[in-house]
Amino acid sequence: MSFFDKIGFARVPAGTWTQLYSGPTVHPYPLMLFNFKSVPAVSTVTFFRIVEIYNTGFGIHQFMGTSSANPMNDITQPELGVADPASVWTVVQILTDTTIDAKCW
Repeated sequence: MSFFDKIGFARVPAGTWTQLYSGPTVHPYPLMLFNFKSVPAVSTVTFFRIVEIYNTGFGIHQFMGTSSANPMNDITQPELGVADPASVWTVVQILTDTTIDAKCW
């Protein structure tokens, strides 16, 4: 089990901006990875999402599109990867049209 498997998923209510992370970021690669789980965890759902990242070195950037959330998520297979260089402070928020569980790393 990796370190990231121990970090829990956050509930993301539909139609509400939800903060997933706030703090310094150090990446081996300039990427922020995301995992999504469906709620309730009975079937895979496709949803619209906006991921907004504020990065002190890069500014604010948004990533819009659709993603899938499945009932049993495997941390080794992220559903989304977006550009995000290491920085002193990063804030990650997500807005969806469907209630899901999400995590970023």
